[in-house]
Amino acid sequence: MNTEQIPLDEIILRNNPFDRSLVVRTADIWAQHFPDDPTINGIVSDTILQGIAQIRKGPRNVLGITIK
Repeated sequence: MNTEQIPLDEIILRNNPFDRSLVVRTADIWAQHFPDDPTINGIVSDTILQGIAQIRKGPRNVLGITIK
């Protein structure tokens, strides 16, 4: 039996599912590329990027997307 005490901060750092490199900040939204993990949200990010492309290409200047 292992009785080693590991500090909580270290446990979180070792096993953190919220990788900071995947955090989207306000400035990232208008950039050509933003952090993404396609294994988690590929369909959603593809839909959003298609919507942005529609706005840039056509007469449309507003697009609403509902994510459930």
